Amino acid sequence: MDGEDAKWRRRKYPEPGRRITLVDAAPHAVRQFFQPDTILYVEVFDKKYAGVLLIAPDGRVIMQKRDNKPGITNPGKVTTFGGSVEAGETPEEAAAREIKEELSLDLTAKSISLFKVFNKRKETHGEDSTCYIYLAKDIDVSAIEVKEGQGYVQISRDDDLEKLNLSVLTAEILREYFRG
Repeated sequence: MDGEDAKWRRRKYPEPGRRITLVDAAPHAVRQFFQPDTILYVEVFDKKYAGVLLIAPDGRVIMQKRDNKPGITNPGKVTTFGGSVEAGETPEEAAAREIKEELSLDLTAKSISLFKVFNKRKETHGEDSTCYIYLAKDIDVSAIEVKEGQGYVQISRDDDLEKLNLSVLTAEILREYFRG
């Protein structure tokens, strides 16, 4: 692992065998492996985003239909619900806070699990940021009250992702999720 700019973070998790995500700063690749009690990853960018894949009981993924306002990231696109990680906040806390603000759903940092860490690159995604993507399962769609964006869409494994108006990162995330 090289990268003078990379910041190493170590976190302890209570459950042995938890999935570990390692982001390699040099090629900006993400690898996952198992280790009993430590998660180790590299944050490549100072800007951090926490997003959540909301999974309905039938397996469909609930995604945000973004506002179509000039000046916002990915206007009119389908993306994860989520937002920036604020100073003094963990990505898990940011994910739970954003879901509360955007959907009035009470998730806790303990009720979500890390799916994967992605790095958005300005050349490909329009901005540089480290993106922590979490899973929240068995979400009751009838409990969703959208407070940000145009609404939500539900995407299944059988949908043709190329025909949906997905952001570049969202397409990457969903391909990875449905592969697993």
